[in-house]
Amino acid sequence: MLYLKADTITEVVVGPAVAVGDAFTPVTNLVGASADEFEIIKHGATATTTIAGTLAAITGADGYYALDLSATDTNTEGRLTLLINDDSLILPIRMEFMVVNANVFDSMFAVAGTDKLQVDVVEQVGGTVPTPNTAGIPDVNVREWLDVAVTLSAGNKPEVALLAATQATIDVIDGAAGLVFIKGIVDLIFTSTGTTLDTKVDDIPTVAELNLRTLPTASYFDPAADTVANVTTVGSVTTKTGYALVATGLDLVLIDGKAFPVATQIIAASVIGIISGAGTGTEVFKGLDKTTTRATVTVDASGNRSAIIYV
Repeated sequence: MLYLKADTITEVVVGPAVAVGDAFTPVTNLVGASADEFEIIKHGATATTTIAGTLAAITGADGYYALDLSATDTNTEGRLTLLINDDSLILPIRMEFMVVNANVFDSMFAVAGTDKLQVDVVEQVGGTVPTPNTAGIPDVNVREWLDVAVTLSAGNKPEVALLAATQATIDVIDGAAGLVFIKGIVDLIFTSTGTTLDTKVDDIPTVAELNLRTLPTASYFDPAADTVANVTTVGSVTTKTGYALVATGLDLVLIDGKAFPVATQIIAASVIGIISGAGTGTEVFKGLDKTTTRATVTVDASGNRSAIIYV
């Protein structure tokens, strides 16, 4: 069964139309207007209706025809029966269609996103669902909670039983009043269950500590007992006890581009180191180890230095 869109001009393929004589030869010259029957039976009808549309043979598909149904032909939703017959020309052709609302048809067959199947909640458990105050948002009324009828306080706010013997009204709570309300609920829970959480909340800051933005003593850093694995930046150190300079610490101190240790070795060699080649124009200065050359100096007869090679 094919679906048709209600109140819409549409084209359907009908056939095969075969010769009445042998029941297999395709008939290509069928004319709807001259056929003995060229009718439809609409849903619920007790009589036929002449098809308002036209019939045309399909080229290359002998015996098959394109039938254009008008909006009048499809104006009744439900089952649609098509009857075509010409007693002297073809065997009877009967086809069944289902005419559906445009919303239903488009939600199933139109391009994605064109339409969505409309589904409205009209009844629930045999009762009529009232029209919501805001379209698209159902009104929900809570009448029972755990098989107990819900009562309303001022402003239509539900009263919620917190404990079996105690009931409190939930209202708009803010600031200190809210803290007092919550504390009262916790106290009721402790009283009802006979339990306490004292051992589990010892490290929770007191109200005074929260007001001062402080932490419990256990969370403070104790310089006498606690240690820090890595320190990225130190702002101010009051005592230097225990500090030591790493072996390469002085390498960051530069004298004319030379690291401090290298510069010190050259200065020591030129002041009190062993000298060789004096008077030859090229003097070599040894380090304090007496063997390592620290500088080679080119001098003239007056002792003026014109070139120095630092090692």
